[in-house]
Amino acid sequence: SEVASAVDLRPELSSHPSSGEPRPWTTVDLVVTIGAVKLHLYDAGASTQANVKEHGVARFALGDNSLRLKMLSDGALEAQIILKSMTMNNTRPGNSKFREIMPAAQHDRNQVMLLYTMSGGPSGQGLAILTVDSPEVIFAVDPVIALLEFFTSAFSAKGEQTTEEAEAVTSPQAQTSTTSGSFDFRFDLHDVSVSILEDDTVADTQAIRLSVKQLLVSQQVRFERRN
Repeated sequence: SEVASAVDLRPELSSHPSSGEPRPWTTVDLVVTIGAVKLHLYDAGASTQANVKEHGVARFALGDNSLRLKMLSDGALEAQIILKSMTMNNTRPGNSKFREIMPAAQHDRNQVMLLYTMSGGPSGQGLAILTVDSPEVIFAVDPVIALLEFFTSAFSAKGEQTTEEAEAVTSPQAQTSTTSGSFDFRFDLHDVSVSILEDDTVADTQAIRLSVKQLLVSQQVRFERRN
């Protein structure tokens, strides 16, 4: 029969050992805070320090970031990632009047929060909750195409693996044992605003605006692990 988990999968860990079993203790309780993280993206033409500004793609900035990791002696864990603010700017050369693709949030709440909990014991049960609060996105088509080209440039066309090569790396079947588990995922989006610009070089350009008050997506996945 399936062994019951010793941890309630609420957003926070809460152990409740069975009668006669020792209560799990905390083995790791780690907190990391980072004031700011910035990432600048450039296209393939950026080869020297002198021309790097002429080949910008986008700049990302994460402010007031924190990470907390808590682990119990039975293998259960809880991880929490908080981003107080998240911004994205268009750094492509040109006369764009709308450089802020994702402006700074106009509230004091956390803009992005990810919480993950996993139970201990032989039955793997996980819960992940991702919350994004009041994101605003303003973009034209050209910067989005530039971003897509940047992220897909690493996947250059390569020869597909032949059937013989695939068979060569296939390992022989061995005796395995199977354990089952489940994973729950929830995505909560609040007060979304998306504006698609017709021409970002014109200050009074026409735009299509999409607003969503709240979007909640929940999914449960059951899986089997072979050992």
